[in-house]
Amino acid sequence: RDGATGYGIAVDAAANAYVTGMSGLDFPTTPGAPNTSGMDFASKFSFGIPFETFRSRLHVDRDDDAFRLEAVFTPGQGGSIEPSTQPVTLSIGDYAVTIPAGSLRRREDGYVFRGVINGTALELFLRDVDHRSERYVLMAEARNAKLTSATNPVAVTLSIGDNTGTTDVDVRRIQAPRLW
Repeated sequence: RDGATGYGIAVDAAANAYVTGMSGLDFPTTPGAPNTSGMDFASKFSFGIPFETFRSRLHVDRDDDAFRLEAVFTPGQGGSIEPSTQPVTLSIGDYAVTIPAGSLRRREDGYVFRGVINGTALELFLRDVDHRSERYVLMAEARNAKLTSATNPVAVTLSIGDNTGTTDVDVRRIQAPRLW
């Protein structure tokens, strides 16, 4: 911003950035900080914890606005997930859906969600394949998902709590997935 001078920046293990400086104007600060106009400031910016690995395959049926996604990921250093208590957001191009925290149900073989969100019928299954390495497999199928920008390559983003990953994938064509 105009009139602001940065003195320093640091990043912690959770990928939060801390910026210090002086400003002659109001500057965004950590919530609860006093008005810092014309004073020294310290701001915290959170960007999430990136996945260590994230790979996916995407199959799309444009006629039925349907997709099937298969993904494998490993949370990044300092990251951990708890699907039964954290929101799960899935984005494919400009389409995005968030499964609210507490909506994934624990089963013996993993976590599952089946339901309709904003008119999209969605089934999602998530499981930890190797408890030692915390490598996860995610499978998601949906109908009535408006995938207007699903052209090659398409960005696929998965966020679980503060953990997130994005990968570009080539779209494969399929017939509409069979949902429950």
